[in-house]
Amino acid sequence: MKLLAIYAGLILAVGVPIFFSFYVRPPLNLAADSFFKNVEETINQGDITFLSFDFGPGTVAENGPQAQVVLEHLLRKKAKVFILSFYALSQPFLVSISKAVEEKLQKEGVFVTYGQDYVIIGFKPSPELFLQSVLGAKDLIELMGRDFRGTPLKDFEIGQSPFDYTAIKAWFQFSGLADMLQTYIRFLETGKKLKLYHGCTSITVPESYIYLDSGQISGLLEGLAGSSWYESLLSKYFPTREPNQRLLLQFTSLTFGQLYIIFLIILGNLLSFFGRD
Repeated sequence: MKLLAIYAGLILAVGVPIFFSFYVRPPLNLAADSFFKNVEETINQGDITFLSFDFGPGTVAENGPQAQVVLEHLLRKKAKVFILSFYALSQPFLVSISKAVEEKLQKEGVFVTYGQDYVIIGFKPSPELFLQSVLGAKDLIELMGRDFRGTPLKDFEIGQSPFDYTAIKAWFQFSGLADMLQTYIRFLETGKKLKLYHGCTSITVPESYIYLDSGQISGLLEGLAGSSWYESLLSKYFPTREPNQRLLLQFTSLTFGQLYIIFLIILGNLLSFFGRD
């Protein structure tokens, strides 16, 4: 009976914010704040950027919002965006997240065109070979070849001008997979030849900070907390945009759930101290 009451309380803590559609303002997240400001200050119109959605159904709850807010920011900055993945289960999210951002911007009168402002390369097997080829290729348009539908990149406006790795202003990678970040660092020589930004899940935050402190990655988004703060900054810098209520509700629900668990820990310790079962 006690166990049932505990789970019922958790369901209420997590469910009430979603049911009543209210959310709290995310607290300051220093890593996400620095990430956002770096993008805002260094990415300009026409800059070439790459986004890697290296996640699937298992971590989309954390990596998906990260990819969405960063893609929105880049498209608002009028950067040229190439979207790809080295994880086979990511394909549906490459399309759905990109489409959601495009529709959101167009509702606000910010027109985004596939093939002109962004293009989806799709899944690429063998990340080691591909990333190694990036540094050696004279023409990355030729290396990537086609988009996810099989259309030659040269048929799109975004693929008209050949370029090599020196033209890439920044590479953004989102993943909860073990060793995926290390693969990018190892083969792209990040911090030296390319600027790499990383979005991680909550469980991989400690190991990701090692690469942030060493300068091998230029920015870090920490799980749902990082994307929620990034979302709030987008609304601050672009006041006419409509907030992503789903993301803010997810963050609020998670926050209430964590507060409930902390309450249970404190309550359990107090009952144990006073000798009650």
